[in-house]
Amino acid sequence: MLLAATSIQSDTHATLLAIALGFAIGIIGHLTHSRALILIGILIIAIVSAYFTFGLRPGSATPFF
Repeated sequence: MLLAATSIQSDTHATLLAIALGFAIGIIGHLTHSRALILIGILIIAIVSAYFTFGLRPGSATPFF
């Protein structure tokens, strides 16, 4: 049980780190006026958020997939 809780916690940290990375890429895209970087940042945030919502199922020991 403790191992499952630790795994979920590390998945949550990895998810938040990936969202922060997408946010940083989007900010850099805005500063450099690069539509590609802005789009990549948005896509990273959207994909990671969808995984966190539908795939990870916080509070559950087993992933949805």
